Parts: sequence; C-alpha cells; structure tokens
Amino acid sequence: MVTLTRCRVGGADGKLTGEDPEPEFSEWLLSQGIKSEQDGVIRKGEYTCEALYWAFGVLLSRLITLPGKSGEQALVPFADFLNHEAAVSTHLDWDASLGAVVIELDRPYNTGEQIYVSYGPKSSGELLLSYGFCPAPEGNQHEELVAYMAFAAAQPKEQEEVGELCTFIFEQGIIPVLDDTDLELVALRELAAECTRYPTSMEQDRAQASGANTPDGTAAKPLSLNKQKEVLAVQCASIRLRERQILQRCSFFASSRIKELSRNK
Repeated sequence: MVTLTRCRVGGADGKLTGEDPEPEFSEWLLSQGIKSEQDGVIRKGEYTCEALYWAFGVLLSRLITLPGKSGEQALVPFADFLNHEAAVSTHLDWDASLGAVVIELDRPYNTGEQIYVSYGPKSSGELLLSYGFCPAPEGNQHEELVAYMAFAAAQPKEQEEVGELCTFIFEQGIIPVLDDTDLELVALRELAAECTRYPTSMEQDRAQASGANTPDGTAAKPLSLNKQKEVLAVQCASIRLRERQILQRCSFFASSRIKELSRNK
C-alpha cells in the first residue's frame, strides 16, 4: 500500500484568476467583448454567443475557491479531473510554502486508486445544476433541504424546543409529528409549490428562448449594446427552461412522497 499525504496539482504560473464583475453584470459583460476587440485582446468576430456559452460553462463547472489565498477563485489546470465524493473532507487549497495548489488527503489510498475531493457540502440539486451530475440518493448526507423546511415549519419558540427539534431532525434524521402536524408533509408540500414559483410562465420562457429575432453572434460587425442585452435575455430564458426541467423532477418526487405519507396516515 502506498500512503499519500500531499499531492501537488498546479503552480502559481499555471492558474487563471479573476475578480467579481461590476454589479451591473450584464452591461459589464457585454461591454467587455466590444472593448476587448477594440483593444486587440481578441480577434474581431470571436466574441460570440457560442464562445460565451463555452466560457461560462468552464467557469461554473471548474472554478475553485482557495481558502488559503483569502478565498481567491482560480482555474487550476487538471484540477477538474478530480471527482466529487460526499463522504470525503479533502479539498484543494493554496500552499504558500510550496507556491502551489495542493490536496491534503484525509485517508490512505492504494496505488492506482482514484482520489476523490469534496466540491463542498452541496445538495444533489446544487451538484446537478452546477456540475451536471448528482450522487445516488443514499450517497449524499447533505440532502437537508426538506429537513430545514420541516424545522422552519415547526416554528419553535422556546430554546428547549429548538434543541429537541435539532436533535430529532438533524442528528437522528427523524422528522417528527408535532401537535398533530406532520412536519415532513408540510415541508414537502411547500417544496413542491416552490418548484413552480417563477416570475415568468413556461410558455413565456419558451417563446423568449426560441430567440427568433435574436442574432446568433456570427455577424461581421459587433452588435449594439441593446441587441447584446437581448441575446443575454434569450440565454437566461434557456437556462430557466433547463432549471424548470430539473425542478419538475424534484416536484414529482416530492408529490410522490406526499401521496405515500398521506396513504400511511
């Protein structure tokens, strides 16, 4: 057996960093493409919708936070090859003494065995939205949304009651019936309702996402700022549609559990 204690992943010269954009994000983003072309940073015509989709996909699925470097965010070459495991506490961080991003392992590994890291204490929904996968239902101990919603539904008023509920719900994994109120049932109903609460209808998002009158980003000359805002609006509608599809499945499972609990009453 080979026991690993530390593994070098990337150095200071091999990472890309970035700061948070201005609060007016959409205007900031749209202006960057025009400015970058004018400054000669990118070739004319390369700032397209397709390029934006690719760039955001890279950032949202591969950007990591480095606590040892004051929470700086970075793209670290090869770090995205590491897969997530909910049960491990290993994570990537900056080691100032080595001038590199490192992994400090929480267990011994055999030669050739896959090393896992934690992407953070995320629910399966967060993992699916951010990284495109979710663990097996029984393999993620961070599935606490229904538990938190049940705790909120209980509305404990006394400190002693708060402690008892926390012990039941978060330590023992039991959602109790309180004063003839099934807290799990209340939480699931609220969850199912929240999955459908959007400022726009599905039909409106479909119509906007179709982008019938929106340029595809391949025009020879840069688009006006207003036209590029329209392009972003189409992209946002497309994202909402995909999110709705995920939440529809979540709502289905919540509704199925509601029926099961109702039958057992």
